[in-house]
Amino acid sequence: MLSWRTRHHGYTLIELIIVILIIGLITSVILLRMGTVRFERKVSIFADQVQSFIQVCQQQAILQPAVIGLVFQPDSFQAYYFTDTESPTWRSLAEKDSFWQPRLIPKDVFLHITASVPVTRDVITPQVVIQSNGDLTPFVIDLGYVGEPAHYRLTGSDAGDLTLQVLP
Repeated sequence: MLSWRTRHHGYTLIELIIVILIIGLITSVILLRMGTVRFERKVSIFADQVQSFIQVCQQQAILQPAVIGLVFQPDSFQAYYFTDTESPTWRSLAEKDSFWQPRLIPKDVFLHITASVPVTRDVITPQVVIQSNGDLTPFVIDLGYVGEPAHYRLTGSDAGDLTLQVLP
């Protein structure tokens, strides 16, 4: 005979819903954190690329020897060399080698340079000038995401030293 007191072992619907909600919350927190890390990593990589590009320009100025200027625009930056053979002017290094093509600034990243020469679009006027001995004009470049405070600061001293620091 069957007893009414027999109990079925298993989980109730409420217990299953609670477990699924907890797993969903943990998963969403992990996915949001991974997205934030990836987003923060983009500025970090770009800051390293800007620093490396300036170091390569310093090496190029020493090896040539030549005076190299860096022009920063709102959406890109590029290296130029100074020539005074025909008429004193700045010419793009991209004319000599495709490695020197303009570097684009990612759309969601800002680059703000503070230097002795303002950013202009009409005339080629480098904000940073690198001498043939590696010395350069002092500058500060702040990097971050558009609409947020700067995350990184790249500082160049007149002795040619570059310092990349993470801002709080």
